[in-house]
Amino acid sequence: MKYRAVLLSVCLLFIAGCFPQADEPERDTLPGQEEDPLPTGQEQPSITPIAGTEAQYIDIAEWYDSDSILYITDEGENSLVYIYNLLTGEKKSLFSSDDAVIKVTANSTHSQFAIQTVTQAGDAPVSIIDSQGELLMKLEDFGEDFSIFWSPYEEDKLIAVAYLPDWEQDLYLIDTSDKQVEMLDLDQSFVQWLDERTIVYLDWNGDSEGYYAPLYTFDLETEEVVLLHEEAIATLGFGDHVTLIIERPEQGAEVTTYQFWNGSEQLAEWSVPILRTYSEQWWIPFYDFDLNKRLFYAYKPNRTGDYFEYDGGFSFIAFDVDHGEETVLFESDEHVPFRLSPTGQRALFGPRLETVMDLPTGESNSLIE
Repeated sequence: MKYRAVLLSVCLLFIAGCFPQADEPERDTLPGQEEDPLPTGQEQPSITPIAGTEAQYIDIAEWYDSDSILYITDEGENSLVYIYNLLTGEKKSLFSSDDAVIKVTANSTHSQFAIQTVTQAGDAPVSIIDSQGELLMKLEDFGEDFSIFWSPYEEDKLIAVAYLPDWEQDLYLIDTSDKQVEMLDLDQSFVQWLDERTIVYLDWNGDSEGYYAPLYTFDLETEEVVLLHEEAIATLGFGDHVTLIIERPEQGAEVTTYQFWNGSEQLAEWSVPILRTYSEQWWIPFYDFDLNKRLFYAYKPNRTGDYFEYDGGFSFIAFDVDHGEETVLFESDEHVPFRLSPTGQRALFGPRLETVMDLPTGESNSLIE
């Protein structure tokens, strides 16, 4: 049951493929675009590809700020994380380790980064650094691996799930400002932040069967547990008290309902055609959320079908959770990972996040030469 929950959290399946070119014939206006037009005669700034990638493997990991990304590469016996400015082509080392860097996760303000590494002994410590590369904390000897869930409300707080042998895990509430680590009395592998003091989780440890489970809240101060929803497929917390709950569909349904909530008030519903996996796993598209404009971005299948044989294409959409309006930005044959920049102006796309797109204009550039 725990394994299924982890798969849900990372969009369990995806098709690696080509990213759509920027010359799409039809393109709707991105919500809010009309409010921030470029001055007359001003062109979009050009993007500079990362030099030397034909001879050196790199892994684009995260946004550093609105104009810069973080990428991982190996130099000699060291694994390095570089800051790379997309507009100037300048790079600067942020982090270096004798162990292999496998993942970088930014907090909500991109002022701190959790850097996950793997040692030759198979351990997976996490170094938490600030935006200047200064080490704030190091998580090690807690478990064999970690999942990190930054709070979208307080930039210094996160939940770390430490995975133990025999499919067990421990949860820790961590405050990097005073280096406090508190173990939580909760046996779950995937949690989301509901507000400043509450997290939510699907209880796969109970009597749930199949791809759905009861949804509970957990108070970080009192450790009180409250049932929030009886049958849900997944839940996501985005900050500003905006939460997504994916409901269990009725038998034979063609669409899944995505409910967006602001606290106890429902904001909007979005319907997504179902891609059936014929298993206990439920397909969830790659997604991200622009908290500033309150836009939910995701790939939407153009029709219901069998996931493994589906060839109907996808619409890449921006869904306004306050007005319930969907905007199609482009059509794509493939469904690939993507990640929004801190301002929501740009997004990285592709299996290696190797393509950057300016979302209002649709102009895209490869970062890999």
